[in-house]
Amino acid sequence: MVWDDVNENVKQANEQYSFSELKEEKLALVSKSDKKTFNEMYGHEAILIYGQPKTGKTYAACSFIENIINNGGNIFYINTDNGLFRTLQVYFKENFEGIKNKINYYLITDLKSLDEVIKDVKNKVKSNDLIVIDLLDDFWEMSQTQFVQDVCDSMGIKIVDYIITASKEKEKFGLLDANKWNYAKKFDDIIIRNLIIVPPCNVIACCGAKDIEIAKIFAKKDEDKMYELSKYEEVGSRPAGQKSLAYKFNTVIYLGELRNGKRFFTIMGDRGFLRNSKKVEYQDSFYKAFSDLRK
Repeated sequence: MVWDDVNENVKQANEQYSFSELKEEKLALVSKSDKKTFNEMYGHEAILIYGQPKTGKTYAACSFIENIINNGGNIFYINTDNGLFRTLQVYFKENFEGIKNKINYYLITDLKSLDEVIKDVKNKVKSNDLIVIDLLDDFWEMSQTQFVQDVCDSMGIKIVDYIITASKEKEKFGLLDANKWNYAKKFDDIIIRNLIIVPPCNVIACCGAKDIEIAKIFAKKDEDKMYELSKYEEVGSRPAGQKSLAYKFNTVIYLGELRNGKRFFTIMGDRGFLRNSKKVEYQDSFYKAFSDLRK
């Protein structure tokens, strides 16, 4: 009965967060020479940037922010670690104050505020704007935490009691069995569907990297899983969060750092473009290096 109640809550949330009332806005016609800008060339472009901590994911997102603002758009920045403004100061330097005023900033540390954030973005976002989610995989963790909390509240028990009970059942992994993982995934899908897939503007999401070596050990008897993991062997990690996360984006990019301190990126997949798996070094503007590679 508890799980049925949670499922109903998820269903209601999906309906509540719908972007269906958003009206698609037509992009202004531009000359051929102008069509290489991020917001004008691709319409709805969803890019996932992933990598280890402190490899410049937020800094890379700033280069897209710069492009969108220069083209008259606004930024909707959804942040989970409160690390944006320090990076903005470093990237934009003396222009920081002016840039800051053009960013709609939302700090989310749990899912309680997500409803209001999605409503606000839905009411304000336009086709030439940019949604940035940083860090996206934190929502996968939050969805599990929120799910367990809701179950405990409905059962009238403490989280510690739930943990003790779950630890006694060997078939459980991470406090949730296979069926109940699906319910947690639905909470995470609310974010993916409403903030990545459906919005009429471009989306940049940043997330951590998850090592694939352990996954390869458990998947070695499954040829399909091994093939899927092999795509990430060259960088040794996949995007953190739910396993299907990468499928929700047009482009998936791994960000890394060389021993000499230089940054590089590797395109792990780019819908409509040939995969280019080489390491591409860049200086300050990730956006410029990425755009140049696509020309």
